[in-house]
Amino acid sequence: MAKKYKKANGLIKRTKLQTQIKKAGVRRISPDALDFLEDVLGRYINKLALLLNDEIMVNGRKTLKRKDILEVLNRLDKKNTGWEI
Repeated sequence: MAKKYKKANGLIKRTKLQTQIKKAGVRRISPDALDFLEDVLGRYINKLALLLNDEIMVNGRKTLKRKDILEVLNRLDKKNTGWEI
């Protein structure tokens, strides 16, 4: 017998994700959509962790600080905003 749901991502709690989406105004969420969103967010978190690691390596530190996070997020924000047609 096949499992109904795959194992949830350890970083993101499924119930908290669902409540956040519902608070934003979405009435219902399909299980497939929730699985896909978990996968996307998991990949984004992994990418963010790698960028944060690169940032502290460039600065020559071992400790991640708030300013490092802000700098990486600003850089990602600038990268994602581009020309619109």
